[in-house]
Amino acid sequence: MKASVIISTYKRTDNLSLILQALDRQTCNNFEVIISEDDHNPEMAFYISVAQKRHAFPIVHLSQDADEGFRKNQMLNRSIAAAKGVLLIFLDGDCIPHPSLVEEYIRHGTSHRIMTGRRVMLHQRITQRLYRYNSLQPLSLLRIIAAGSSHIEEGLYLPFMPRTKAKGILGCNWGVMKERLLEINGFDEDYQQAAYGEDLDIEWRLLQTGCHLFSMKFRAIVYHLDHAANYGQEELKQSQRLWEQKRKANIVACINGLVKTVVQAPRKYPGALPLPPVAQAL
Repeated sequence: MKASVIISTYKRTDNLSLILQALDRQTCNNFEVIISEDDHNPEMAFYISVAQKRHAFPIVHLSQDADEGFRKNQMLNRSIAAAKGVLLIFLDGDCIPHPSLVEEYIRHGTSHRIMTGRRVMLHQRITQRLYRYNSLQPLSLLRIIAAGSSHIEEGLYLPFMPRTKAKGILGCNWGVMKERLLEINGFDEDYQQAAYGEDLDIEWRLLQTGCHLFSMKFRAIVYHLDHAANYGQEELKQSQRLWEQKRKANIVACINGLVKTVVQAPRKYPGALPLPPVAQAL
């Protein structure tokens, strides 16, 4: 099974360098990389043109025509359309993948699974060491613990452990079959603020089609680079209000998605699951 690893990025070539180094270390090589840039940055374009020659895996670069604010979902839809993989793996541009991440997603990928990975929150000290040396050498479990990072338990690679109860999608680390996203018309581009649109909304709509959450804890791991929050409480509230409106409308295949459609009647599926509580998914 071929996978497409879709990396959402904005400005940070230093982050991307670390991520691509980690993808070089993957335990399988049956994947392509799609860099989904929500920006139009000459520095990023030059960096990727060099990276395309340096790395063994195929790298596709998609970008906006201009930086016009948060349009991450639009770029994710363009990435879905361009993807050649049967399985899509979504990573954020501040998350370094564990060497076995792609292999684990491929191993566990089935038609109706929404595979949800987790993340270790790296402390600022180890994040700065990674930037300083542009190397993954500081990324060892002992150094992560010593630096005072959080959610360290999410960084334990224990593939033979019994599966834990699945939690909701974190937009920074999850996977699903491409056909499932085509069925719901991809990401809803009405979301123009961070949060909700790239995780809660897509999760709810996939669940309504009969998909189910599948925990990848101890299997699909990423290391989140420390940084200040990218959005404030007011933006979060705007996204939440929009999501609540979308749920009430109960349109599973979104209107402003991969294909722009006319307003449609709510599309329901037999055996649809109840709505996930907001607090649980955050």
